[in-house]
Amino acid sequence: MLPVVRFRRTAPGEYEPVRAVGSGFTFGEGTFITCWHCVREPLGDGEVYGAEMRSGGITSQSYDQVFELADLEQDAAGRDLALARVGYTADPVLALASDAAAWGEDVVACGYPLPVNTRDPDSREPKIDMNACLLRGYVTRLKADDRPGQQPVRAYELDMPAPGGISGSPLFRQAPFEVVGVVYEEQDQHVPGRGHR
Repeated sequence: MLPVVRFRRTAPGEYEPVRAVGSGFTFGEGTFITCWHCVREPLGDGEVYGAEMRSGGITSQSYDQVFELADLEQDAAGRDLALARVGYTADPVLALASDAAAWGEDVVACGYPLPVNTRDPDSREPKIDMNACLLRGYVTRLKADDRPGQQPVRAYELDMPAPGGISGSPLFRQAPFEVVGVVYEEQDQHVPGRGHR
């Protein structure tokens, strides 16, 4: 689980954060998953979307490395999902569930709520402090996300806190800890405690 940030490339391998845009994850094989609405805005000259790697773990407030999201594109069916390549591979630490979450099942999401963008007090450089957030909830409804012109896809309505920035977070079942989906798309109507599916 990694924060997704819009960066300005200042030199080869050096980046200045512009603003945080969401969350995302990789299974460790070099493919990155996030939400399309997080990365669809056109970039300016010298700007890139990137995932921040934090050697101090998901609770670290500073990043050590930026992995540019290369060949970034929207899901072929036009859904609110995006895929990219990243220059990061590792033994997969996330397992993809072989079956869907069930109605009423407890689920968790881990993502990075959008921070308040600040400036470093010494250098006055832009600074984005992001902290991972673990959110717990349950599946309130199983449904088909059947938008005009698209193949229906299974979707879950969740009763879960949904701060801005967790779009693109993996959605896990609690036991065993497996990925059952991606947190995406804010609903049009406001229901306290419900904001993503």
